[in-house]
Amino acid sequence: MKRAIVSMILMALFSVSSFVSAEMQPAEIKPIHVFVIGTGTVGGTLLDQIEASREKMKKEFAIDIRVVGIVTSRVMCFNPQGISTKDWRRTLEHSPKVSWNKVIDQLVVIGVGGKAPVFVDCTSSQLIADSYADILDLGISVVAANKKANSGSMEYYKKLKHSCNTTGARFFYDTNVGAGLPIITTLQGIQRSGDEIIKVEAILSGALSYLFNSFQKDVVFSELVADAQLKGYTEPDPRDDLGGMDVKRKLLIVLRELGLPLELNDIELRPFIPKFCFDAPTVADFYTQLKICDLALADCRDKIEAKKKRLRYIASFENGKALVALQAVCEDHPFYALSGNDNIIAITTKYYSKNPIVIRGPGAGAEVTAAKVLDGIVRAGIKQ
Repeated sequence: MKRAIVSMILMALFSVSSFVSAEMQPAEIKPIHVFVIGTGTVGGTLLDQIEASREKMKKEFAIDIRVVGIVTSRVMCFNPQGISTKDWRRTLEHSPKVSWNKVIDQLVVIGVGGKAPVFVDCTSSQLIADSYADILDLGISVVAANKKANSGSMEYYKKLKHSCNTTGARFFYDTNVGAGLPIITTLQGIQRSGDEIIKVEAILSGALSYLFNSFQKDVVFSELVADAQLKGYTEPDPRDDLGGMDVKRKLLIVLRELGLPLELNDIELRPFIPKFCFDAPTVADFYTQLKICDLALADCRDKIEAKKKRLRYIASFENGKALVALQAVCEDHPFYALSGNDNIIAITTKYYSKNPIVIRGPGAGAEVTAAKVLDGIVRAGIKQ
């Protein structure tokens, strides 16, 4: 009897020892191969973040992100064994000129261990956006900071979804709206839940958010725009922001994620500065024309503030109507106290009818945008 008990104890100890030993074994490092298109502000920051987070990714998540391709508007570099992200800029200095056909060929053949790389688009190129469906059809996952694919035709939007469903490839585009904010994933969750959309309101431009959050008494609008450009809040040509087209594209993506089959032309865009400002031949001429509008804009602001309201550039959807326009909001509106260059979205649904879902935070910036792209890379990679 004693011998049997001792045997059972020894067996138990052996089992525990084996379990502990197995638990202490380091997890096998999973490689994720990525193919990065675009090394501008976001793409360059992304490559630097991949290098900076390499050891942490290995230690905490057992993954190793290896860049096997880098393509710019001028040159391209491929290496199935991985391109060093420590000195990728120097590597590109000695790389051959870019050829888009060769890029696609390399994307197909450069897969390591039978697994295709994750295709990462950090450009604003229409040509590359138009290639997503073909890439997804090859079973290659896409992570896109570029918003032109999702704001193209509804037919193409559906084609992208169909390609994912058919091949199992993943398509992540969280930064299309709100940079690093969890807007896209929240919208997708609402859609999956079967909730019913009642109203959407959003401020989706960091530049326009800053301008109207800062357009207070005695502030001259044209001088404020120049200040925003100097701080890097606007594009080199501020008209790219002031025209509202970027906001219009973002609203279209939001509404499509909520299941609304809309086209870009279904959204009304109301300019708040005259056409002659946009028709100016140069940026300097634009500022000359914009100064003509300073008094009218100040008068509009003062009348709105006299009613205890504030001007905000809002993208909205309600009662079947989608609109991008300058609007006045009351003190109890969630956008009234907005500051800096934050983005914000308020979503009213059947389930959230009394208090809307509100998401607020930095809607621009290379660091937060690149970090969200990196998150998409990891999510795409671990599904392979």
